Amino acid sequence: MESFEDYIDDPKISGLIENEYVLSTLIKKATNAYEDKIDTWDYPWFISCMINSGLIAVPNKNLIRNIGFGEGATHTSGNIHNERENEEITLPIKHPVFFSIK
Repeated sequence: MESFEDYIDDPKISGLIENEYVLSTLIKKATNAYEDKIDTWDYPWFISCMINSGLIAVPNKNLIRNIGFGEGATHTSGNIHNERENEEITLPIKHPVFFSIK
């Protein structure tokens, strides 16, 4: 794909979201992020997931610790999720034998 507009117009997106209001809101938010009108990462990430057939791998343990909380935080001041502890991953990683997409 050549440009952001090509991604937004990709039929995979409209094929996954049937509700026109939800689709238009998602596209508007992603476009605003692309044009630096809002400071966010989640809408562009979600669009990317959808274009790549919506397949997302999620570990069964929390592997990260968000240190961006407090008065100087950009987005996460006062968020209760900052108390989640990260966990060590057990090696070797055991990958599922199969997976299904609903």
